[in-house]
Amino acid sequence: MQEDNRPLFFKAVVAFVLLIILIICFALSKGNNKFTLPGAASSTATPVVINAPVLQNWLPPVSYDYVLGRIGDYVNSSHTKLAYAEVQGDVSIKNERTYDFTLLFMPQKKKHAVSVKISNFDSVISTAVSIDGKVQGYGVPSANGAGTVFSGTDALITKGVTSVQVKSLQGAFHTFAPTAGAVSIQADSIHGAPSSDSSSGVYIRTFKVKVDKKTYTAQLQTKGLISMRLLLQDTAGKQVYDSGFVDH
Repeated sequence: MQEDNRPLFFKAVVAFVLLIILIICFALSKGNNKFTLPGAASSTATPVVINAPVLQNWLPPVSYDYVLGRIGDYVNSSHTKLAYAEVQGDVSIKNERTYDFTLLFMPQKKKHAVSVKISNFDSVISTAVSIDGKVQGYGVPSANGAGTVFSGTDALITKGVTSVQVKSLQGAFHTFAPTAGAVSIQADSIHGAPSSDSSSGVYIRTFKVKVDKKTYTAQLQTKGLISMRLLLQDTAGKQVYDSGFVDH
């Protein structure tokens, strides 16, 4: 009596169809031009920016990464549940160093005006990002569970301090005053000059800074693209803090 192979044939057909579906899904996911948005609170596991190459055509890689990071900080600080963001329209260029574009947040369908200003000081690229007219900076959590609000750091970036050094600077302020609610740098008080020891490669900037209600004179020493050191004096001229050189 001949054996009936129809059940085996049916199972083979089903397995083949499932394999084809898996291959198609994998190809679509690989071809989908989406980029991870670091640090963003999201309604999905991996928030994405669509049409990111529109920005990559204009921004240097280090500036592009910085922009994504600041968008992520904005999403976190505003407690936005972001599924994805989409670059809308073209990038507008001003003065050959400022790039403006519109970013659509989904599913809120809310548009945000983003401006990216790039400065180049002795081959050191610094990037400042504004969203809806407000400059975005690194958020540093304070010991009381709230976030320390920084202002004026964009002025340091426009004077040649790198984004990495700004992050270390904010970390140093957090070490000095872990529970501070606000750190405000007076932009018009920033003055800078190379160190008297020209062989050290250190550049020194001084400025006034208010930590909550107390005012200090700050000296920021930077070297290369990474290293920075923060020294603080109170109003009586007494040194109250020295971070030492930070190289990360």
